[in-house]
Amino acid sequence: EQSGQVAAIGFDAYTQLLRRLVPLVAARRELGDLLEPISRDPSPFVRQALTACFTDLAAGDALSLLGRLGREDAEPPVRAAALLQIPQLARSTAAADRLAEILVESLANEADSYVLRLAIKLAADTHAALADAQRAPWRDAVLPALRRLHLENDCLPARRWAAQARERIWCDEEPGRRALLDRALAKARLITPGKSAFLKDAAVAAMDDESLGRVLSVAAQEDFGFDVVRR
Repeated sequence: EQSGQVAAIGFDAYTQLLRRLVPLVAARRELGDLLEPISRDPSPFVRQALTACFTDLAAGDALSLLGRLGREDAEPPVRAAALLQIPQLARSTAAADRLAEILVESLANEADSYVLRLAIKLAADTHAALADAQRAPWRDAVLPALRRLHLENDCLPARRWAAQARERIWCDEEPGRRALLDRALAKARLITPGKSAFLKDAAVAAMDDESLGRVLSVAAQEDFGFDVVRR
């Protein structure tokens, strides 16, 4: 019957209609039996629409669908869209340990460079999104996988991405480094090209040169580097 409907209205129109219906289905717990067939719909656009609704689902359904779509879906954009929900799910559910397992499996097995880069970034993004009490277990789960990527992966960019994520987590795990990073970023945004600025901060004076350099290198990951002179 479904295939007959698709033939009658055209596949593109059917896809657009189903994409609009997915959020309505996800919001109604009594329609939960429809989630599985939607997650196996032939259109990757429909499956991708479902990933955006994970936070509306019961935690068990969200984790089950994320685990499959984030690791096993044939289309990289669908896998990426599923993994993108991890930080928000980690904040809103008590399942950070299971989410870490899913992400670590993606880090170990993902073959698409874009999805792998996203998974690496999400390891650090999710650490930053978690409450302080949840961060240590997350680090324990993801850092070994990031270390293997950093030291052993054959792809040089992947090694660089993993190194950057490890440094972001190192910077974020200690409140003093995290606070200094925030202040350095705020100050850096005010510097015009060719100019400099003073960061008069007791934390800077107390921090050793290596740690200060590492914090500033994290601040520069998405922009230009810094030249620093102590005065």
